[in-house]
Amino acid sequence: MADVINNEAVNPSENINDINNQAEEKKEKIKKIKIKKEKPEKPQKIKNKTKKFKNISYEKKQSFVGFMFTLPWLIGFLMFFFIPAIKSINFSLSDVKIFENYATEWNNFYNYTSILTGGSTYLKNLGATFLDLAINVSVILIFSLFVAVLLNRKFVGRGVARAVFFLPVIVTTGVVMTAFNGASDTSAVFEGDVSNGIMFTTMNATEVLNSLGLSEQITKGMIMVSDRIFDVVWDSGIQIILFLAALQSISPALYEACDVEGATAWERFWLITFPSVSPIILVNIVYTIVDTFSDPSNPVLAQIDSTVKNSFNYGGAAAMVWVYFIIILAIIGLIFLICKRLIFYTVE
Repeated sequence: MADVINNEAVNPSENINDINNQAEEKKEKIKKIKIKKEKPEKPQKIKNKTKKFKNISYEKKQSFVGFMFTLPWLIGFLMFFFIPAIKSINFSLSDVKIFENYATEWNNFYNYTSILTGGSTYLKNLGATFLDLAINVSVILIFSLFVAVLLNRKFVGRGVARAVFFLPVIVTTGVVMTAFNGASDTSAVFEGDVSNGIMFTTMNATEVLNSLGLSEQITKGMIMVSDRIFDVVWDSGIQIILFLAALQSISPALYEACDVEGATAWERFWLITFPSVSPIILVNIVYTIVDTFSDPSNPVLAQIDSTVKNSFNYGGAAAMVWVYFIIILAIIGLIFLICKRLIFYTVE
């Protein structure tokens, strides 16, 4: 025992060195642990980004999704349509002379003043187009919503009925449309031209309506609407499909709650069905406006086409196009402003 105590007393430096080594090892271990804790900075940033993305409102997420859907169109517009649109604006402000290439000369807005002066055929064609638009939007929307409500019910042959109403969208071509229009024009009946032996051999439809004591304005309105029956059915395929999709997305629990409360069918329609499909009503209004304004039988488009082919007035035709385009944008913008507070959006 004495020897051991003497050895420890003789070599105290060795014990101190061991203690220092152990302390250094502990420090190194602590440093390694700190380094490991400090390394995962990037995953924390990713977590922070995901938290920020989760904190984004539902409306902003939907807007981002909508932007991604429109991105291919934006890319195509910039690649294929932007430069021709700029050239078209230049044409509308100039006298265009066609040689091997073309030359433009500034004409101080003459193309615009010539088509917008009083009594011009362009303004008359615009008026006729606006009348067609008012009739098409109202009649097509009411008809397509009515048909969609019927097709949403369960009955035998529902799939065939849906296909029949969507068939015009698939087979619509210029040749088919011309053939159908020639075969189904009802104006001959109302004008008394019954050479084909359709109906009303002794009295045409106008006389029938007048015999009922209706005024001339009401008679003309009914004739105008009935003369468009085929066109309305033909042009309502997309609108019916959109309304049908909106009706099928309504929760059945809402209708079950109405039945429990004793609501009538009329109340169910105005309190549940109509508010639920109101966003699609706005979509169909915009679609019908664009479809009406882009119809080749449109008087304005027919005048633009004849101005280019017959008069070779490219500047005047370009001016007509841009005035027409601005009017379409103004109408659509006005509709969005009016419907902004009337549309009911369900938030999931």
